[in-house]
Amino acid sequence: MSTKKYPAPLYAAAGAGDYAYQQLRKLPARINELRGKVDAREFDVDFDKLRRNARRNAATALKEARTVYATLIARGERVVGRDGTATELAVREPAEVTPAVAPAKPVKRTRPAASK
Repeated sequence: MSTKKYPAPLYAAAGAGDYAYQQLRKLPARINELRGKVDAREFDVDFDKLRRNARRNAATALKEARTVYATLIARGERVVGRDGTATELAVREPAEVTPAVAPAKPVKRTRPAASK
């Protein structure tokens, strides 16, 4: 039996998906925590300052992106398994999600009467 190793981008995608799943599970609690803390304020934006900061931080962002990518690859290898078999995914239970607002009921559509 030969073992198949997938390319790094696949592992990175699997790791990103797993990370997103874990973060989404925390979302309802975070929404409840932040509810009521946000008020409407007017913000003045200095786009020139934002542009300068973005240019200055580009090198740092690239370095951090490479680190995150390597971390996602490692996480994806754990999720998928180095030999291509699912490991952690098979054991997970789906997150229980309760919507804040009940979805609208579908509108029942009727056909117009046929003309003679």
